[in-house]
Amino acid sequence: MSPERSRILISIGLFLILISLLASGCSPPAAPELKVVTCTTLISQIVRRVGSGKIDVVNIIPPDKNPADFNIKQEDIRELTAADLFIYDTRLEDKFPPELIESAGNLGLNIARVELSGNWLIPSIQLEAVDKVTEILIQVDGKNSSVYENGAANYRKKIKDKQALIEFRLEDFQQVTGKVFKRTNVICAEASVEFVEWMGFNIFATYARPDSLTPNRVKELVDGGREAQVRYVMDNLQTGKHAGEGIAETLDILGVTLSNFPGGFNNTDTWEQTIDRNIGLVLGAESPH
Repeated sequence: MSPERSRILISIGLFLILISLLASGCSPPAAPELKVVTCTTLISQIVRRVGSGKIDVVNIIPPDKNPADFNIKQEDIRELTAADLFIYDTRLEDKFPPELIESAGNLGLNIARVELSGNWLIPSIQLEAVDKVTEILIQVDGKNSSVYENGAANYRKKIKDKQALIEFRLEDFQQVTGKVFKRTNVICAEASVEFVEWMGFNIFATYARPDSLTPNRVKELVDGGREAQVRYVMDNLQTGKHAGEGIAETLDILGVTLSNFPGGFNNTDTWEQTIDRNIGLVLGAESPH
């Protein structure tokens, strides 16, 4: 074969390889294989991360709303029409009775319940939630089990790493500022109690919803809070973000609003961002700067 012919064949081969690489690089990503509908962002953010691109997730109850008060509309249930799987928290079972789910007319819909007690923002409970959600996804879509197992393993590591960082952050803040806030007394919205206790505070008193704060109840909280040297009033975004403002102002103490759901505040779509924002609000209120 002549040198000229060899050069031509090599050039053609390189050209074909280049075309192949360009074609593979320009091809659209594979479409999600599973459509999952969730009741809250506590579940949807886990599904999205464990799913690793294999799942299209739609959530029903907005993250800034109190699920107990949210009215499920027919248009919300319409999301179930083309879904493969609906996952809901057993604490919201009364919001999704069988007849309402059946009204979507999806005979092939898989329905799964997640039963967990406690605040899902707490790392140990978030780990339990990951395990339960991953198990559900594998049961419904076994062919992608390795994807879900890998996604869950990666996320579990992030949870444990974040827990260690948070514990260090809280201890470091106290050492740097000299302000010991752990085990200090706080007045807290009931919806935030478990998370606030996990941070290390002592719950002196709680209140349920803004409409539960009658003048007599407010006086009780103010008088008792003053005697107990309460340091914070901690509201809950979903149940009433301004509920305790008056109490904090009267006692002349710090007031913060915490969120129980990813996405409740802007730029908090993940568990890590949500827990960081909550802790940042507490430490920011204490900051000497």
